Amino acid sequence: MEYQSKELIKIRKTGDKIEFKILLFIKNNTRSSIKNIQLIEFVPNYIKVVSFETLKPIQTEKGKNLTRMIWNIGELVKGEERIISYKGEIETKFIGRLSLPQATLKYKNIRNKVCHIKSNRVVIPV
Repeated sequence: MEYQSKELIKIRKTGDKIEFKILLFIKNNTRSSIKNIQLIEFVPNYIKVVSFETLKPIQTEKGKNLTRMIWNIGELVKGEERIISYKGEIETKFIGRLSLPQATLKYKNIRNKVCHIKSNRVVIPV
């Protein structure tokens, strides 16, 4: 079973903006290597992605409400873990809490079946 989670760290308010960092954890808990892994992250358009800390996405597509970022990860061997992180910012005109959508992980298992795994949602306190 592949494992994926999403975590929010380092929230900082500066002036009229909130800066934060998102970590995406991917771990191969299977008994064999997994190849052709694709990580898809959706970010609402009111959030500005400022920088990528570990690995830049191979593709970024801006839609009407969401921006989709795609990373291709060649292979994860048994027990291997990767952390992909990026920094974002949002204006403080929002009140309450904002929820980021789940990230999706796609890969082919040993039987060549396409598998999808979703991460948890992350809430940004505003």
